[in-house]
Amino acid sequence: MPAVDRNDAHRIVVLVVEDEPLVRLLMVEVLREAGFDVIEARTADEGMKLLDREGAIRAVVSDIETPGQHDGFALAWHARLRPSAKPVVLVSGQLVPAADELPSGTRFIQKPVDPPILVREVREAVLSQRAA
Repeated sequence: MPAVDRNDAHRIVVLVVEDEPLVRLLMVEVLREAGFDVIEARTADEGMKLLDREGAIRAVVSDIETPGQHDGFALAWHARLRPSAKPVVLVSGQLVPAADELPSGTRFIQKPVDPPILVREVREAVLSQRAA
Protein backbone atom coordinates (compact mmCIF):
# COMPACT_ATOMS: atom_id res chain seq x y z
CA MET A 1 0.00 0.00 0.00
CA PRO A 2 1.56 3.35 -0.98
CA ALA A 3 2.33 5.89 1.72
CA VAL A 4 0.45 9.15 1.94
CA ASP A 5 3.11 11.81 1.58
CA ARG A 6 2.98 14.97 3.66
CA ASN A 7 1.85 17.15 0.74
CA ASP A 8 -1.00 14.80 -0.15
CA ALA A 9 -2.04 14.34 3.49
CA HIS A 10 -2.34 18.11 3.92
CA ARG A 11 -5.33 18.10 1.60
CA ILE A 12 -7.07 15.40 3.63
CA VAL A 13 -9.54 16.74 6.17
CA VAL A 14 -10.12 14.54 9.23
CA LEU A 15 -12.99 15.05 11.67
CA VAL A 16 -11.91 14.31 15.27
CA VAL A 17 -14.74 13.71 17.76
CA GLU A 18 -13.68 13.51 21.41
CA ASP A 19 -15.34 14.96 24.52
CA GLU A 20 -12.19 14.98 26.69
CA PRO A 21 -10.41 18.26 25.81
CA LEU A 22 -6.85 17.04 26.47
CA VAL A 23 -7.32 13.81 24.54
CA ARG A 24 -8.90 15.72 21.65
CA LEU A 25 -6.04 18.23 21.69
CA LEU A 26 -3.48 15.40 21.54
CA MET A 27 -5.22 13.65 18.63
CA VAL A 28 -5.68 16.92 16.73
CA GLU A 29 -2.03 17.92 17.18
CA VAL A 30 -0.74 14.47 16.20
CA LEU A 31 -2.81 14.48 13.01
CA ARG A 32 -1.90 18.06 12.15
CA GLU A 33 1.80 17.30 12.64
CA ALA A 34 1.33 14.37 10.26
CA GLY A 35 0.03 16.85 7.68
CA PHE A 36 -3.72 16.40 7.92
CA ASP A 37 -6.22 19.24 8.16
CA VAL A 38 -8.45 18.67 11.20
CA ILE A 39 -11.96 19.72 12.19
CA GLU A 40 -12.93 19.15 15.83
CA ALA A 41 -16.19 18.21 17.54
CA ARG A 42 -16.97 17.38 21.15
CA THR A 43 -19.88 14.99 20.57
CA ALA A 44 -21.08 12.50 17.99
CA ASP A 45 -24.15 14.72 17.51
CA GLU A 46 -21.88 17.63 16.52
CA GLY A 47 -19.86 15.25 14.35
CA MET A 48 -22.96 14.15 12.42
CA LYS A 49 -23.91 17.76 11.73
CA LEU A 50 -20.39 18.53 10.51
CA LEU A 51 -20.39 15.46 8.25
CA ASP A 52 -23.66 16.60 6.73
CA ARG A 53 -22.39 20.15 6.23
CA GLU A 54 -18.66 19.82 5.44
CA GLY A 55 -18.11 18.04 2.14
CA ALA A 56 -14.32 18.23 2.50
CA ILE A 57 -14.17 15.70 5.37
CA ARG A 58 -12.42 12.56 4.14
CA ALA A 59 -12.14 10.53 7.37
CA VAL A 60 -13.51 10.41 10.92
CA VAL A 61 -11.76 9.62 14.20
CA SER A 62 -14.20 9.32 17.10
CA ASP A 63 -14.37 8.23 20.69
CA ILE A 64 -17.13 5.66 21.15
CA GLU A 65 -18.53 7.19 24.33
CA THR A 66 -19.47 10.85 23.91
CA PRO A 67 -22.23 12.83 25.61
CA GLY A 68 -25.44 13.55 23.75
CA GLN A 69 -28.09 11.59 21.91
CA HIS A 70 -25.65 9.62 19.71
CA ASP A 71 -22.41 7.79 20.39
CA GLY A 72 -19.39 6.93 18.27
CA PHE A 73 -21.07 3.77 16.94
CA ALA A 74 -23.97 5.83 15.58
CA LEU A 75 -21.51 8.33 14.10
CA ALA A 76 -19.56 5.51 12.43
CA TRP A 77 -22.73 4.11 10.85
CA HIS A 78 -23.75 7.63 9.79
CA ALA A 79 -20.36 8.18 8.14
CA ARG A 80 -20.21 4.81 6.41
CA LEU A 81 -23.79 4.75 5.10
CA ARG A 82 -23.61 8.15 3.41
CA PRO A 83 -23.56 8.28 -0.41
CA SER A 84 -19.92 9.37 -0.08
CA ALA A 85 -18.95 6.93 2.69
CA LYS A 86 -16.16 8.10 4.97
CA PRO A 87 -13.60 5.82 6.61
CA VAL A 88 -13.86 5.74 10.40
CA VAL A 89 -11.40 5.04 13.20
CA LEU A 90 -13.11 4.51 16.56
CA VAL A 91 -11.25 4.82 19.87
CA SER A 92 -12.17 3.85 23.41
CA GLY A 93 -10.60 3.25 26.77
CA GLN A 94 -13.70 1.50 28.12
CA LEU A 95 -15.16 -0.60 25.32
CA VAL A 96 -13.70 -3.06 22.86
CA PRO A 97 -16.34 -3.51 20.17
CA ALA A 98 -17.13 -6.82 18.57
CA ALA A 99 -16.54 -6.95 14.82
CA ASP A 100 -20.29 -7.16 14.12
CA GLU A 101 -20.88 -3.87 15.99
CA LEU A 102 -18.78 -1.92 13.49
CA PRO A 103 -19.64 -0.88 9.96
CA SER A 104 -17.54 -2.56 7.29
CA GLY A 105 -14.07 -1.05 7.07
CA THR A 106 -14.23 0.71 10.44
CA ARG A 107 -11.02 0.50 12.45
CA PHE A 108 -10.60 0.44 16.24
CA ILE A 109 -7.82 1.73 18.51
CA GLN A 110 -7.71 1.14 22.28
CA LYS A 111 -6.98 4.18 24.47
CA PRO A 112 -4.56 5.53 25.44
CA VAL A 113 -4.00 6.31 21.78
CA ASP A 114 -0.43 5.81 20.59
CA PRO A 115 0.32 8.70 18.16
CA PRO A 116 2.11 6.63 15.48
CA ILE A 117 -0.72 4.09 15.50
CA LEU A 118 -3.33 6.85 15.15
CA VAL A 119 -1.52 8.34 12.14
CA ARG A 120 -1.04 4.90 10.56
CA GLU A 121 -4.68 3.90 11.00
CA VAL A 122 -5.98 7.19 9.55
CA ARG A 123 -3.60 6.97 6.59
CA GLU A 124 -4.52 3.35 5.90
CA ALA A 125 -8.24 4.11 6.24
CA VAL A 126 -7.98 6.95 3.73
CA LEU A 127 -5.91 4.87 1.33
CA SER A 128 -8.29 1.92 1.54
CA GLN A 129 -11.20 4.29 0.82
CA ARG A 130 -9.40 5.60 -2.27
CA ALA A 131 -8.84 2.06 -3.51
CA ALA A 132 -12.51 1.12 -3.04
